[in-house]
Amino acid sequence: MLSKIGLAVMVTALVGCSSMQVAEDELPIKAEFMGGKVVVVYDKEGRLESIESTSTARVVSSLPNAVDESFIVATLKARNQIAEFMNVDVESEKFVDTVFDSLQTAENASTNKNQNIARKVQNNIRQKTTAILKGTFVSKKDFDSSTRTVSVTVSSSEREIAAAKRLQTLMAR
Repeated sequence: MLSKIGLAVMVTALVGCSSMQVAEDELPIKAEFMGGKVVVVYDKEGRLESIESTSTARVVSSLPNAVDESFIVATLKARNQIAEFMNVDVESEKFVDTVFDSLQTAENASTNKNQNIARKVQNNIRQKTTAILKGTFVSKKDFDSSTRTVSVTVSSSEREIAAAKRLQTLMAR
């Protein structure tokens, strides 16, 4: 009886460890652009997971709605950074080089494989530009009262884009 319990505990531990190993192998890879203001997250197959952009704005007035207006300004700046990134950086060789370098750091795959994955990430972003831009949402907002600045992070991910499409379909009915 005791050996059966011990065996069950050992099997559970082994299954738990093996599932943790799979999760580590599937960790997303991040590449930063525009001085770290835009972060692209993708998997080892080149599938885009998310794009984030962070921007700040100063609160320049003491009016009651000044902080809200600064949040709007920072949000627009963050969305503009994503649009600029899509129009300029994604089309450049620097984009492929940055994704390639982040792949080289994340795994020890062959140079040709990483180059192909970098091109795949670039093509995925190109194909989904409109959906990415339409699917942006504010994922984080902060106000620092000591410096009177606001910080906004705008995100767009595959999951949210799919949810937005489903919602749009339901609203059309």
